[in-house]
Amino acid sequence: MTGKFLQTVFLNDFPDFKSTGVEIQEVSIGKYDTYDIDFAKADELAPMGKIR
Repeated sequence: MTGKFLQTVFLNDFPDFKSTGVEIQEVSIGKYDTYDIDFAKADELAPMGKIR
């Protein structure tokens, strides 16, 4: 997407990427902890597996 800008809506102070078409999958990780722990939880719960 080099050279293109995406307009992102913020809901409850968090970016909502659904409207941009960038989101690949979504999981609910429950209570936020730390960056590393949250990403590990998300990777474990992701229905299509880890994407990176």
